[in-house]
Amino acid sequence: MSSELYIVATPIGTLSDMSPRAQKVLSEVDIVISEDTRTTQKLLSQWNLHCKKLVSLPGFREKEDALPLVQQILNVGQAALVSDAGTPAISDPGAYLVDAAHKAGIVIRSVPGPSSLTSALAASGFVAPRSLFAGFFPREASKQQEEIEIWKKAAPCIIAFFESPQRVCATLATLAKSLPPTTPVCLSREISKKFEEHIRGPLGSFQGMVQPKGECVVTLLVEPTPSEEALGGLEEALLYLSFLVQNQQRPLKELCKAAALPFQISAKELYQAWTKRHKE
Repeated sequence: MSSELYIVATPIGTLSDMSPRAQKVLSEVDIVISEDTRTTQKLLSQWNLHCKKLVSLPGFREKEDALPLVQQILNVGQAALVSDAGTPAISDPGAYLVDAAHKAGIVIRSVPGPSSLTSALAASGFVAPRSLFAGFFPREASKQQEEIEIWKKAAPCIIAFFESPQRVCATLATLAKSLPPTTPVCLSREISKKFEEHIRGPLGSFQGMVQPKGECVVTLLVEPTPSEEALGGLEEALLYLSFLVQNQQRPLKELCKAAALPFQISAKELYQAWTKRHKE
């Protein structure tokens, strides 16, 4: 029988989000590998679950511990990986272990469940052809600008990143220096908890915001900006408009305004070009 590693999502705020399958896996595997055994033990106790063996995989040690843990999995057969909350290995410990498990021929099983990333993306209501997860926003100014330039090159896209409540106001102020004040933003906090909130508005409207409580996920809709040397603005706008028409149920003239703005062309000109092309 092949060895297996289950990646198990755990609640991020509401205990009842723990799936029956997740409970079954945690009670049946030979080893439960945890970001913090104290946190995991509390979760197991709340559901009256008893695991055979609980071992720690803290973030500061995950790279060194990956291979020894893989050997344990090969020796016993089945293991489950959990983080303190949400889906493991997404800006939480576990990626090195999963990578090493793949290389060792261990079968990977995913037990889906709570994830603040996917919850925030869905709650934003933003539409774009791609989404980019940026982990935690960098602390160094030079790294921040490098990150923002990556976003601009990927536009049109939805950017999602994690941020602490202590830093989120300063981070949004930093973004306002490099992105248009009209950039759509959704600030998600306390996801699945009593005071869950999704605050949506243009980037400029967040200036002077009172520091929120609870861990935050920030999503932005980054629109393309035309190159100074680009002469094909109308063609680029038509491509973007085509995407909007396929994905948004709004009047064509409204979509033309939205598509024309990033390319600094006339919405009327774009509307005329679109209607002419689709009559031919």
